[in-house]
Amino acid sequence: YNVINSIEELDTLLASSLEEGVLAIDTETDSLKASTAKIIGISLSCMENEAFYIVLDHIKKENIKLDKRLVIERLNPILQNKSVLKIGQNIKYDFQILLNNGFSEMYPMEDTMLMSYTLHAGMHNHNLDYLSERYLGISKKKYKELVGAGKKEISFSKVDINEAMKYACEDADFTLKLWKLFKKKL
Repeated sequence: YNVINSIEELDTLLASSLEEGVLAIDTETDSLKASTAKIIGISLSCMENEAFYIVLDHIKKENIKLDKRLVIERLNPILQNKSVLKIGQNIKYDFQILLNNGFSEMYPMEDTMLMSYTLHAGMHNHNLDYLSERYLGISKKKYKELVGAGKKEISFSKVDINEAMKYACEDADFTLKLWKLFKKKL
């Protein structure tokens, strides 16, 4: 897992997504309300066990050189490219976040949460933490472990970038792994 520090690194990742034909995408925001949430970062993965985090609006952006406008300019063609399947866990949320923050529409898309529900409608939980434990045998870091809870809760934008990167990259990587597993079952 790595932070993308340059447009060249982003271009390399996006070229890989064209080769692979898939791109798992996850957004980190300052709110769960998609209509008003500000995007903090984006994690991307097109190969298992490999994911990248794009820092957009962390409070402490040490040595991060990416400009949001350049990220939008580079990512939009991939978001609209029909030959690259965009995969997400509750991707409708990420789609709305991207649109509300200056990115283009995204298609085609598949959603691991919906795939899980289709395969196991009677199961009561289809969130990424649960699915990762159940199907991948991996217990991922919990969101509340990063930001806290109650009066001590902080915005994701204040989370240490390395911790944020690990958390966000797990989301994209595990989503890609689950998609591959569910796709075979479907």
